Amino acid sequence: MKSEDFTAEELSQVTNPQPTQQSIQPANPLAEMTKEVDNNDIGDNYWPIDDLPSKFKLYPEGTKIFARPLKVLEVKMLSSLNNDNFHHVITEVLKKSVRGINIDEMLVSDKLFIIFWLRANTYKESGYTVDFECDICNTDSTYEFEIDNLDIIDIKDDYNPDGIIKLSQSGDEIRTRQLTIKEENNVKNFLTRNKRSAAVYDEDILTIANLIESVNDKKLSLMDMYDYIINMNPIDFGKIETYLNHYDMGISPIMNVTCKNCGGAADVAVSFRSDFFVPKAPLN
Repeated sequence: MKSEDFTAEELSQVTNPQPTQQSIQPANPLAEMTKEVDNNDIGDNYWPIDDLPSKFKLYPEGTKIFARPLKVLEVKMLSSLNNDNFHHVITEVLKKSVRGINIDEMLVSDKLFIIFWLRANTYKESGYTVDFECDICNTDSTYEFEIDNLDIIDIKDDYNPDGIIKLSQSGDEIRTRQLTIKEENNVKNFLTRNKRSAAVYDEDILTIANLIESVNDKKLSLMDMYDYIINMNPIDFGKIETYLNHYDMGISPIMNVTCKNCGGAADVAVSFRSDFFVPKAPLN
């Protein structure tokens, strides 16, 4: 079994929830994003997830998402996460354990929150610990994971999915998007198709290109969008990057835990090591 720690950079390319306000209907909802939920099909072991980083604002009105605790095979799948299988494993586990939404149309900003929700609701009893090194007292310690440990980056109140970025240098109008799981693999698929190409592509630029919905209401291929970005004025590029960072949402790559040795509040990198999904269990 291979343990992997995902860095903040890798994670970015990758509480017991409380009820929130009613979902808000976006201007142009994706009609096929969700499937109608029949409560008789959900089962007693499925519980509603009432809060998400997106606050359900970018899903069709009335969207309800249900999930159940993880099963042994799903825990084993998650404990085997590495850079090569990360997206596939996460998506497969979500498809098995979540109801009420087409997983391909789930927002990337929500998917990791749901994975952590599944983890928290699988090991609800106390005593299931994960090892970490305290950066305050420099000793080995353990923590018991709770949703409250996470720093959730919620959607901003003024976020407009139909908002336009007016570029000062070119005069172009840019529309961006929040990626779905289906769209998340565009960059990986692009690099796979072009791995024998003589061109060397900057993955950060490709990621930004993937987040742009249209230029002057025209949709471009990922390659054309990449070429558009690398040839734009750096001032315009800085404006796009600032906008995307400002309206980012999801899970912060750093979470806060309490050290059992010194009692201090330590910062720990969000991790997908095998012992996070198969933690140490109490013996009595």
